[in-house]
Amino acid sequence: MSAAARGNLKTAAIYARYSSIMQKDSSIEGQKLVCGKLAKRNGLDVTEVFFDKARSGKSIAGRDGYAAMVAAIRRREFNVIIIEDLSRLSRDAIDTGMLKKICNYNRVEMLTQKGWQTDKDIAIHGLVSTLDNESRAINVRRGQTLCLSNGGVPGAPAYGYRAVPGKPGEHEINPETAKIVVRIFEEYASGRSPRAIAADLTSEGIPSPASHRDSRYKGNTIWNSQAFVGGMYAKGIIGNRKYIGEIEWNTHSTEENPDTKRKVKRCNPKGDHIKEFNSALRIISDELWNAAQKVRQQRAVKKFGPGGKVVRRPVTPRGEHLFGGLLRCGACNGPMRIANTSRSGTSRVACAAAHQHQTCSHSKSYDIDTLREGMAEKMVTHLTTDEAIDAAFEAFREERKLGATNDSQRKALERKLNALSLEIARLVEATMKINNPPAEFYKKIDTKEMERASLEEQIKHLGPAMADGNVLPFPPKFKDAYRKNVMEVHELLTKSPQSAEARIALANLIDSIVVHPTAKRMPYEITPYARLAAITGQSPLPARRSTQEVIAAQGLGYSDNAKQGKSVSS
Repeated sequence: MSAAARGNLKTAAIYARYSSIMQKDSSIEGQKLVCGKLAKRNGLDVTEVFFDKARSGKSIAGRDGYAAMVAAIRRREFNVIIIEDLSRLSRDAIDTGMLKKICNYNRVEMLTQKGWQTDKDIAIHGLVSTLDNESRAINVRRGQTLCLSNGGVPGAPAYGYRAVPGKPGEHEINPETAKIVVRIFEEYASGRSPRAIAADLTSEGIPSPASHRDSRYKGNTIWNSQAFVGGMYAKGIIGNRKYIGEIEWNTHSTEENPDTKRKVKRCNPKGDHIKEFNSALRIISDELWNAAQKVRQQRAVKKFGPGGKVVRRPVTPRGEHLFGGLLRCGACNGPMRIANTSRSGTSRVACAAAHQHQTCSHSKSYDIDTLREGMAEKMVTHLTTDEAIDAAFEAFREERKLGATNDSQRKALERKLNALSLEIARLVEATMKINNPPAEFYKKIDTKEMERASLEEQIKHLGPAMADGNVLPFPPKFKDAYRKNVMEVHELLTKSPQSAEARIALANLIDSIVVHPTAKRMPYEITPYARLAAITGQSPLPARRSTQEVIAAQGLGYSDNAKQGKSVSS
């Protein structure tokens, strides 16, 4: 952009970030002060400030401030984004480059203390950041190796230990929590189940490992049975050899999935594993350790067969099954979630409080397919009667009269929408870098776009309260429209229950599904509750952009495999 053009720029936004929970909010204030001076020097009026606290610059995942900034850029709410330094945006070259493309497409300039940032500046920053990340990783690993060779322990103290003040990398036994570790091993070796042990510790109000590990969970007394037995890569308390004085290190590496930006653990080759022995850290005797491992092995063989290892089958992710986030326990009103998988391969859900912590008496698990069949029936009999619609309509009117604008729900939906928009942008960028990308890429973009459109519709459904306490009148045939929507979702549940479209439509129509306790092998009893906003009669399946329109929105050309060379802009 020319100097003359920049002279016409009027509005600007500031983005600030710091990475460690050890840093203070004053870091944000300091960045805002620096950026404010930059704005004043360039004749810019700052209209918005976005920030992320205690968020790493290595990834943009989980950064609400960053996602909100990108969403505002797409809406062209300002002309310039001001950052103290490009490293505050991201240390990932791909993420920074993608943001620059979004800015260019939406005619938004970037300004830092080093001046106006061009594509060349972004490219140089990306190269430097990549080299810096590699250097940091090498330095961290060298420091951890030195710590281990000097008798220290890399990383945070495990439950049962504490850091020695003033001596980085040195741990010592914590007498208070070490007693709990011995108790857990003794009860497990005696044959008690992890759930029973967790239930007792929870009922006695004993602070959980999370309470000792992270100050944000200080005072937490809810124990999870998974803490004892671990998971795919986690050792769990029963499998942690540190309790017999053996330090295992470099057994796994953490890598970032380039598609989801989520961190995943990978096993390192056995030749890279490092083991050291420190008798001062022993809490458990060899006899008790061996007894606990024998019980664990016996249970594994009994559950999984001679190999003692689970044969993992492809399952629907917890948050993406048909009833994700909708099921509520009829006993405690808490959430229900996937608890296990039946022999036939279908998922079963249970009350989270009962299954994980045994703080609820509703311990029965429910087959998702059977729940779906019951839900399809209840939708018609429970939601479409005049009495049910009238009751929901009155509740909706009262909500609006009281000024209940659902600000917290709106903000949560907006955060999800911003994060999803970033994810779509990354998918589009990845797709455009591949010659003749497979159809799965476009299918994934289409699914994410459907979710994005659904979130926008949910935000629209919330609607502001009327200033005078009244509610806009409903169309004369709103009941017919609402019934039609219910039947559309019913048809989806019946014909294509596994589709993302069915899941999203159900979430738009239903607020919650209460699963009432029933005796074993007795029929399920459920009660669906419609979203109050759904009573307006708006479609639970909002029209979404086509894949071509999604790609075009990123400022990129689109080429269909079936029609090579034909772009969106042509």
